[in-house]
Amino acid sequence: MKLSVFNPVLGDMPFESAMQYLAQCGVDAVEIGCGGYPGKAHCDPALLLEDEGALSAFKRVLKKNGLELAALSAHGNPVHPDQDVAESFRQDFQNAVLLAEKLGVEIEFIVIDWNNKIMELDSKNIDVVWNGMTLTDEVTSSMECTNPYVNNAQVVVTKAQ
Repeated sequence: MKLSVFNPVLGDMPFESAMQYLAQCGVDAVEIGCGGYPGKAHCDPALLLEDEGALSAFKRVLKKNGLELAALSAHGNPVHPDQDVAESFRQDFQNAVLLAEKLGVEIEFIVIDWNNKIMELDSKNIDVVWNGMTLTDEVTSSMECTNPYVNNAQVVVTKAQ
């Protein structure tokens, strides 16, 4: 298993300093925010797609610190009611995909039986469960979980009587 960190938590640090700090902490890989809600503090795909020197420097910092790229993250709402906001999110996502392609990022999605997620982790069939889930006692006693960063609920909306 490898330890990975979502880098926006260090967005107030320069990229190279943040990656050096993570490497010193024993981190193996980094998920880098590159648009939308995670921001672009350490990775602006539009710039890296256009500037080979900046792209080389970006890759050099990761390599120098022995860090793998776990993911590029561009979270946003491309169907936002404000068309300018929606377009910004859409462009961030598109640039993240193009940058991932240029970096040669490959991903393997493994479909699992959600009811057996703990067994799948324990058997090392999968390394991570990347999804929102209810943090029940069974889940938190069986795997390491991040602190919840969003509260979510399902509701039913009906026409007033």
